[in-house]
Amino acid sequence: MSKKTGVRTESDHLGQVQIPADVYWGANTQRARECFSISGCTMHPRMVSVLTHVKKAVSQANGQTGLLDGKLAQALSQAADEILSGMWPDNFVVDAFAPVSFHTGNLDELMANRASEMLGGEVGTYAMVHPDKHAAAVQSPQDIFSTAMRIAVLSSLKDLSPIIRDLERLLRRKALEFDKPAPAISSEFNIYASSIQHNWKRLTQASNNLLEVSLSVNDTAIAKTYAPYALEKLRQSTGLPLKSPEDSLRPLKSMADFVEFSAALKELAIELARLSNDLIMLSSDGKINIPPIAARDQLQACEPVIPEALHMVAFQIISNDSGVTLAAQSGQLQSNSLMPLIIHNILDSMDLLSKMLSSFNQRCLNGILSISNS
Repeated sequence: MSKKTGVRTESDHLGQVQIPADVYWGANTQRARECFSISGCTMHPRMVSVLTHVKKAVSQANGQTGLLDGKLAQALSQAADEILSGMWPDNFVVDAFAPVSFHTGNLDELMANRASEMLGGEVGTYAMVHPDKHAAAVQSPQDIFSTAMRIAVLSSLKDLSPIIRDLERLLRRKALEFDKPAPAISSEFNIYASSIQHNWKRLTQASNNLLEVSLSVNDTAIAKTYAPYALEKLRQSTGLPLKSPEDSLRPLKSMADFVEFSAALKELAIELARLSNDLIMLSSDGKINIPPIAARDQLQACEPVIPEALHMVAFQIISNDSGVTLAAQSGQLQSNSLMPLIIHNILDSMDLLSKMLSSFNQRCLNGILSISNS
Protein backbone atom coordinates (compact mmCIF):
# COMPACT_ATOMS: atom_id res chain seq x y z
CA MET A 1 0.00 0.00 0.00
CA SER A 2 1.16 3.51 -0.77
CA LYS A 3 0.67 5.81 2.22
CA LYS A 4 1.01 8.79 -0.07
CA THR A 5 -1.76 7.86 -2.48
CA GLY A 6 -3.92 5.70 -0.21
CA VAL A 7 -3.96 2.79 -2.66
CA ARG A 8 -2.66 -0.76 -2.71
CA THR A 9 -1.43 -2.63 -5.76
CA GLU A 10 -2.59 -6.12 -6.68
CA SER A 11 -1.61 -8.30 -9.60
CA ASP A 12 -3.59 -10.69 -11.75
CA HIS A 13 -2.94 -12.38 -15.11
CA LEU A 14 -3.56 -9.05 -16.86
CA GLY A 15 -0.96 -7.21 -14.81
CA GLN A 16 -1.05 -4.77 -11.92
CA VAL A 17 -4.10 -2.83 -10.79
CA GLN A 18 -4.42 -0.14 -8.15
CA ILE A 19 -7.20 -0.40 -5.58
CA PRO A 20 -8.28 1.98 -2.78
CA ALA A 21 -6.42 0.90 0.34
CA ASP A 22 -9.45 0.97 2.65
CA VAL A 23 -11.68 -1.50 0.75
CA TYR A 24 -11.99 -5.27 0.78
CA TRP A 25 -12.56 -5.88 -2.91
CA GLY A 26 -9.69 -6.96 -5.13
CA ALA A 27 -8.33 -6.83 -8.68
CA ASN A 28 -11.27 -8.60 -10.34
CA THR A 29 -13.78 -6.17 -8.86
CA GLN A 30 -11.60 -3.14 -9.58
CA ARG A 31 -11.40 -4.11 -13.24
CA ALA A 32 -15.18 -4.56 -13.29
CA ARG A 33 -15.59 -1.03 -11.91
CA GLU A 34 -13.43 0.31 -14.72
CA CYS A 35 -14.98 -1.75 -17.53
CA PHE A 36 -18.67 -1.79 -16.57
CA SER A 37 -19.62 1.74 -15.61
CA ILE A 38 -23.04 1.34 -17.23
CA SER A 39 -26.20 2.04 -15.27
CA GLY A 40 -25.15 3.76 -12.07
CA CYS A 41 -26.90 0.90 -10.23
CA THR A 42 -25.14 -1.87 -8.37
CA MET A 43 -26.49 -5.30 -7.47
CA HIS A 44 -29.81 -5.06 -5.64
CA PRO A 45 -29.34 -5.01 -1.83
CA ARG A 46 -31.60 -8.03 -1.49
CA MET A 47 -29.39 -9.97 -3.89
CA VAL A 48 -26.33 -8.93 -1.90
CA SER A 49 -27.93 -10.28 1.28
CA VAL A 50 -29.18 -13.50 -0.27
CA LEU A 51 -25.95 -14.16 -2.17
CA THR A 52 -24.13 -13.80 1.15
CA HIS A 53 -26.51 -16.30 2.78
CA VAL A 54 -25.75 -18.75 -0.03
CA LYS A 55 -22.01 -18.17 0.28
CA LYS A 56 -22.15 -18.70 4.02
CA ALA A 57 -24.05 -21.97 3.58
CA VAL A 58 -21.60 -23.33 1.02
CA SER A 59 -18.60 -22.22 3.10
CA GLN A 60 -20.01 -24.18 6.03
CA ALA A 61 -20.62 -27.15 3.73
CA ASN A 62 -17.07 -26.87 2.39
CA GLY A 63 -15.76 -27.09 5.95
CA GLN A 64 -18.13 -29.89 6.96
CA THR A 65 -17.17 -32.09 4.00
CA GLY A 66 -13.43 -31.40 4.19
CA LEU A 67 -13.17 -29.30 1.05
CA LEU A 68 -11.89 -26.45 3.22
CA ASP A 69 -9.83 -26.35 6.38
CA GLY A 70 -12.15 -25.82 9.33
CA LYS A 71 -10.52 -22.54 10.37
CA LEU A 72 -10.81 -21.12 6.86
CA ALA A 73 -14.44 -22.14 6.60
CA GLN A 74 -15.20 -20.57 9.98
CA ALA A 75 -13.45 -17.31 9.06
CA LEU A 76 -15.37 -17.10 5.78
CA SER A 77 -18.62 -17.78 7.62
CA GLN A 78 -17.83 -15.00 10.10
CA ALA A 79 -17.06 -12.62 7.24
CA ALA A 80 -20.47 -13.46 5.77
CA ASP A 81 -22.11 -12.75 9.13
CA GLU A 82 -20.53 -9.30 9.17
CA ILE A 83 -21.91 -8.54 5.73
CA LEU A 84 -25.36 -9.77 6.77
CA SER A 85 -25.24 -7.53 9.84
CA GLY A 86 -24.88 -4.52 7.55
CA MET A 87 -21.13 -4.06 7.53
CA TRP A 88 -19.21 -3.13 4.36
CA PRO A 89 -22.22 -2.05 2.24
CA ASP A 90 -20.01 0.27 0.18
CA ASN A 91 -17.85 -2.66 -0.93
CA PHE A 92 -20.44 -3.95 -3.41
CA VAL A 93 -19.57 -1.79 -6.38
CA VAL A 94 -20.07 -3.90 -9.52
CA ASP A 95 -22.63 -2.49 -11.96
CA ALA A 96 -25.98 -4.29 -12.05
CA PHE A 97 -25.48 -5.24 -15.71
CA ALA A 98 -21.98 -6.69 -15.36
CA PRO A 99 -21.53 -10.45 -15.99
CA VAL A 100 -22.36 -12.90 -13.19
CA SER A 101 -18.74 -13.79 -12.39
CA PHE A 102 -17.96 -10.20 -11.41
CA HIS A 103 -20.87 -10.08 -8.95
CA THR A 104 -19.91 -13.33 -7.25
CA GLY A 105 -16.24 -12.36 -7.51
CA ASN A 106 -16.92 -9.10 -5.69
CA LEU A 107 -18.33 -11.07 -2.76
CA ASP A 108 -15.58 -13.71 -2.93
CA GLU A 109 -12.88 -11.04 -2.71
CA LEU A 110 -14.61 -9.24 0.15
CA MET A 111 -15.07 -12.44 2.15
CA ALA A 112 -11.54 -13.68 1.40
CA ASN A 113 -9.87 -10.41 2.38
CA ARG A 114 -11.93 -10.03 5.54
CA ALA A 115 -11.39 -13.68 6.52
CA SER A 116 -7.66 -13.30 5.89
CA GLU A 117 -7.61 -10.22 8.13
CA MET A 118 -9.40 -12.16 10.88
CA LEU A 119 -6.73 -14.87 10.66
CA GLY A 120 -3.89 -12.36 10.91
CA GLY A 121 -3.13 -11.94 7.21
CA GLU A 122 -2.98 -8.80 5.09
CA VAL A 123 -5.71 -7.55 2.79
CA GLY A 124 -4.85 -8.08 -0.88
CA THR A 125 -2.18 -10.75 -0.41
CA TYR A 126 -4.42 -13.88 -0.57
CA ALA A 127 -1.69 -16.04 0.90
CA MET A 128 -3.97 -17.31 3.67
CA VAL A 129 -7.42 -17.04 2.08
CA HIS A 130 -7.86 -16.86 -1.69
CA PRO A 131 -11.07 -15.65 -3.41
CA ASP A 132 -11.04 -18.44 -6.01
CA LYS A 133 -9.45 -21.33 -4.15
CA HIS A 134 -11.24 -20.81 -0.84
CA ALA A 135 -14.17 -18.38 -1.00
CA ALA A 136 -15.41 -19.72 -4.36
CA ALA A 137 -13.94 -23.21 -3.82
CA VAL A 138 -15.75 -25.77 -6.00
CA GLN A 139 -18.89 -23.75 -6.76
CA SER A 140 -19.72 -22.33 -10.17
CA PRO A 141 -20.51 -18.58 -10.15
CA GLN A 142 -23.61 -19.21 -12.26
CA ASP A 143 -24.87 -21.90 -9.88
CA ILE A 144 -24.41 -19.68 -6.85
CA PHE A 145 -26.02 -16.69 -8.57
CA SER A 146 -29.05 -18.58 -9.91
CA THR A 147 -29.69 -20.06 -6.45
CA ALA A 148 -29.53 -16.59 -4.91
CA MET A 149 -31.92 -15.27 -7.56
CA ARG A 150 -34.58 -17.76 -6.51
CA ILE A 151 -34.32 -16.93 -2.84
CA ALA A 152 -34.27 -13.18 -3.50
CA VAL A 153 -37.54 -13.35 -5.44
CA LEU A 154 -39.19 -15.49 -2.76
CA SER A 155 -38.01 -13.13 -0.04
CA SER A 156 -39.39 -10.13 -1.92
CA LEU A 157 -42.69 -11.92 -2.39
CA LYS A 158 -43.04 -12.31 1.39
CA ASP A 159 -42.66 -8.54 1.77
CA LEU A 160 -45.14 -7.84 -1.02
CA SER A 161 -47.83 -10.17 0.34
CA PRO A 162 -49.33 -7.91 3.08
CA ILE A 163 -49.44 -4.95 0.67
CA ILE A 164 -51.42 -6.91 -1.95
CA ARG A 165 -53.74 -8.28 0.71
CA ASP A 166 -54.32 -4.75 1.99
CA LEU A 167 -55.18 -3.66 -1.56
CA GLU A 168 -57.77 -6.41 -1.89
CA ARG A 169 -59.20 -5.64 1.56
CA LEU A 170 -59.61 -1.94 0.78
CA LEU A 171 -61.25 -2.70 -2.56
CA ARG A 172 -63.77 -4.98 -0.81
CA ARG A 173 -64.41 -2.32 1.80
CA LYS A 174 -65.04 0.34 -0.84
CA ALA A 175 -67.46 -2.00 -2.61
CA LEU A 176 -69.47 -2.26 0.62
CA GLU A 177 -69.38 1.51 1.17
CA PHE A 178 -70.66 2.17 -2.36
CA ASP A 179 -73.29 -0.58 -2.30
CA LYS A 180 -76.29 1.68 -1.57
CA PRO A 181 -75.27 5.11 -2.87
CA ALA A 182 -73.63 3.81 -6.06
CA PRO A 183 -74.32 0.10 -6.75
CA ALA A 184 -72.77 0.18 -10.22
CA ILE A 185 -69.49 1.49 -8.84
CA SER A 186 -69.75 -1.00 -5.96
CA SER A 187 -69.90 -3.82 -8.49
CA GLU A 188 -66.80 -2.49 -10.24
CA PHE A 189 -64.82 -2.42 -7.00
CA ASN A 190 -65.83 -5.99 -6.23
CA ILE A 191 -64.55 -7.01 -9.66
CA TYR A 192 -61.27 -5.21 -9.00
CA ALA A 193 -60.88 -7.05 -5.70
CA SER A 194 -61.64 -10.43 -7.27
CA SER A 195 -59.16 -9.76 -10.07
CA ILE A 196 -56.42 -8.84 -7.59
CA GLN A 197 -57.21 -11.96 -5.55
CA HIS A 198 -56.97 -14.11 -8.68
CA ASN A 199 -53.72 -12.50 -9.79
CA TRP A 200 -52.16 -12.91 -6.36
CA LYS A 201 -53.05 -16.59 -6.40
CA ARG A 202 -51.45 -16.87 -9.82
CA LEU A 203 -48.31 -15.12 -8.56
CA THR A 204 -47.94 -17.35 -5.49
CA GLN A 205 -48.46 -20.46 -7.62
CA ALA A 206 -45.78 -19.23 -10.01
CA SER A 207 -43.38 -18.87 -7.09
CA ASN A 208 -43.61 -22.53 -6.04
CA ASN A 209 -41.05 -23.74 -8.57
CA LEU A 210 -38.58 -21.16 -7.27
CA LEU A 211 -38.40 -23.16 -4.03
CA GLU A 212 -36.36 -25.77 -5.90
CA VAL A 213 -32.68 -24.95 -5.45
CA SER A 214 -29.64 -26.98 -6.36
CA LEU A 215 -26.24 -26.51 -4.77
CA SER A 216 -23.92 -28.62 -6.89
CA VAL A 217 -20.20 -29.25 -6.50
CA ASN A 218 -17.61 -30.51 -8.93
CA ASP A 219 -16.48 -33.29 -6.60
CA THR A 220 -19.03 -36.09 -7.10
CA ALA A 221 -17.53 -38.10 -4.26
CA ILE A 222 -18.83 -35.69 -1.61
CA ALA A 223 -21.86 -34.31 -3.49
CA LYS A 224 -24.36 -36.59 -1.72
CA THR A 225 -23.48 -35.26 1.72
CA TYR A 226 -22.56 -31.73 0.65
CA ALA A 227 -25.82 -30.70 -1.05
CA PRO A 228 -28.24 -31.73 1.75
CA TYR A 229 -26.06 -30.03 4.39
CA ALA A 230 -25.82 -26.78 2.44
CA LEU A 231 -29.54 -26.83 1.65
CA GLU A 232 -30.47 -27.29 5.30
CA LYS A 233 -28.24 -24.37 6.29
CA LEU A 234 -30.02 -22.24 3.69
CA ARG A 235 -33.43 -23.29 4.98
CA GLN A 236 -32.41 -22.22 8.47
CA SER A 237 -30.96 -18.87 7.43
CA THR A 238 -33.75 -17.84 5.04
CA GLY A 239 -36.78 -19.34 6.76
CA LEU A 240 -37.98 -20.66 3.39
CA PRO A 241 -39.11 -24.26 2.70
CA LEU A 242 -36.45 -24.79 0.06
CA LYS A 243 -36.25 -28.23 -1.52
CA SER A 244 -34.11 -30.28 -3.86
CA PRO A 245 -35.34 -30.67 -7.45
CA GLU A 246 -35.84 -33.96 -9.26
CA ASP A 247 -33.33 -32.81 -11.87
CA SER A 248 -30.50 -31.01 -10.10
CA LEU A 249 -29.42 -29.15 -13.23
CA ARG A 250 -32.80 -27.69 -14.20
CA PRO A 251 -32.96 -24.91 -11.57
CA LEU A 252 -29.36 -23.96 -12.35
CA LYS A 253 -29.60 -23.81 -16.10
CA SER A 254 -33.22 -23.04 -17.04
CA MET A 255 -34.71 -19.58 -16.53
CA ALA A 256 -38.27 -20.81 -17.21
CA ASP A 257 -39.31 -20.43 -13.57
CA PHE A 258 -38.38 -16.75 -13.66
CA VAL A 259 -40.23 -16.25 -16.94
CA GLU A 260 -43.37 -17.75 -15.36
CA PHE A 261 -43.06 -15.55 -12.28
CA SER A 262 -42.38 -12.40 -14.30
CA ALA A 263 -45.40 -13.16 -16.51
CA ALA A 264 -47.57 -13.37 -13.39
CA LEU A 265 -46.21 -10.00 -12.28
CA LYS A 266 -47.10 -8.63 -15.71
CA GLU A 267 -50.65 -9.97 -15.41
CA LEU A 268 -51.01 -8.23 -12.05
CA ALA A 269 -49.64 -5.04 -13.57
CA ILE A 270 -52.20 -5.21 -16.38
CA GLU A 271 -55.02 -5.42 -13.83
CA LEU A 272 -53.54 -2.49 -11.91
CA ALA A 273 -53.31 -0.47 -15.12
CA ARG A 274 -56.99 -1.17 -15.79
CA LEU A 275 -57.88 -0.23 -12.22
CA SER A 276 -55.94 3.02 -12.36
CA ASN A 277 -57.39 3.88 -15.76
CA ASP A 278 -60.94 3.31 -14.48
CA LEU A 279 -60.32 5.48 -11.42
CA ILE A 280 -59.02 8.28 -13.63
CA MET A 281 -62.12 8.01 -15.82
CA LEU A 282 -64.58 7.81 -12.88
CA SER A 283 -62.93 10.81 -11.30
CA SER A 284 -63.03 12.89 -14.47
CA ASP A 285 -66.70 11.92 -15.03
CA GLY A 286 -67.57 13.12 -11.52
CA LYS A 287 -68.54 9.64 -10.27
CA ILE A 288 -65.98 9.48 -7.46
CA ASN A 289 -63.89 11.88 -5.42
CA ILE A 290 -60.19 11.07 -5.09
CA PRO A 291 -58.60 12.53 -1.93
CA PRO A 292 -56.23 15.47 -2.47
CA ILE A 293 -52.54 15.01 -1.77
CA ALA A 294 -51.45 18.67 -1.90
CA ALA A 295 -52.82 22.06 -0.83
CA ARG A 296 -53.39 23.13 -4.42
CA ASP A 297 -55.89 20.28 -4.82
CA GLN A 298 -58.17 21.98 -2.29
CA LEU A 299 -58.53 25.01 -4.60
CA GLN A 300 -59.53 23.16 -7.77
CA ALA A 301 -60.80 19.85 -9.00
CA CYS A 302 -58.57 17.13 -7.57
CA GLU A 303 -56.34 15.57 -10.19
CA PRO A 304 -55.95 11.77 -10.07
CA VAL A 305 -52.18 11.96 -9.74
CA ILE A 306 -51.71 8.78 -7.69
CA PRO A 307 -53.71 6.61 -10.14
CA GLU A 308 -51.65 8.19 -12.93
CA ALA A 309 -48.45 7.19 -11.12
CA LEU A 310 -49.83 3.67 -10.65
CA HIS A 311 -50.51 3.59 -14.39
CA MET A 312 -46.86 4.41 -15.14
CA VAL A 313 -45.58 1.82 -12.67
CA ALA A 314 -47.79 -0.83 -14.27
CA PHE A 315 -46.39 -0.01 -17.70
CA GLN A 316 -42.82 -0.20 -16.38
CA ILE A 317 -43.49 -3.67 -14.94
CA ILE A 318 -44.89 -4.78 -18.29
CA SER A 319 -41.71 -3.47 -19.94
CA ASN A 320 -39.53 -5.25 -17.38
CA ASP A 321 -41.23 -8.53 -18.24
CA SER A 322 -40.25 -8.11 -21.89
CA GLY A 323 -36.62 -7.82 -20.81
CA VAL A 324 -36.90 -10.97 -18.69
CA THR A 325 -38.41 -12.90 -21.60
CA LEU A 326 -35.69 -11.87 -24.03
CA ALA A 327 -32.89 -12.53 -21.53
CA ALA A 328 -34.22 -15.98 -20.65
CA GLN A 329 -34.41 -17.15 -24.25
CA SER A 330 -30.90 -15.85 -24.93
CA GLY A 331 -29.20 -18.50 -22.79
CA GLN A 332 -26.80 -20.75 -24.70
CA LEU A 333 -26.63 -24.45 -23.83
CA GLN A 334 -26.06 -24.51 -20.04
CA SER A 335 -24.97 -20.89 -19.80
CA ASN A 336 -27.28 -18.03 -18.81
CA SER A 337 -25.09 -14.98 -19.15
CA LEU A 338 -28.00 -12.54 -18.91
CA MET A 339 -29.13 -13.57 -15.41
CA PRO A 340 -28.20 -10.15 -13.95
CA LEU A 341 -30.78 -8.53 -16.24
CA ILE A 342 -33.45 -11.07 -15.26
CA ILE A 343 -33.07 -10.56 -11.52
CA HIS A 344 -32.62 -6.79 -11.85
CA ASN A 345 -35.92 -6.48 -13.73
CA ILE A 346 -37.91 -8.78 -11.47
CA LEU A 347 -36.72 -7.18 -8.23
CA ASP A 348 -37.23 -3.74 -9.75
CA SER A 349 -40.83 -4.67 -10.60
CA MET A 350 -41.47 -5.96 -7.08
CA ASP A 351 -39.92 -2.86 -5.49
CA LEU A 352 -42.06 -0.63 -7.69
CA LEU A 353 -45.17 -2.59 -6.73
CA SER A 354 -44.42 -2.45 -3.01
CA LYS A 355 -43.71 1.28 -2.91
CA MET A 356 -46.45 2.33 -5.33
CA LEU A 357 -49.20 0.21 -3.80
CA SER A 358 -48.30 1.25 -0.26
CA SER A 359 -48.88 4.87 -1.31
CA PHE A 360 -51.92 4.04 -3.44
CA ASN A 361 -53.61 2.05 -0.67
CA GLN A 362 -53.24 4.66 2.06
CA ARG A 363 -53.19 7.98 0.19
CA CYS A 364 -55.72 7.27 -2.53
CA LEU A 365 -57.88 4.14 -2.30
CA ASN A 366 -58.51 4.46 1.42
CA GLY A 367 -60.07 7.93 0.96
CA ILE A 368 -62.04 7.52 -2.27
CA LEU A 369 -65.69 8.59 -1.98
CA SER A 370 -68.57 8.25 -4.38
CA ILE A 371 -70.16 11.60 -5.32
CA SER A 372 -73.42 10.43 -3.78
CA ASN A 373 -71.61 9.79 -0.52
CA SER A 374 -69.27 12.81 -0.46
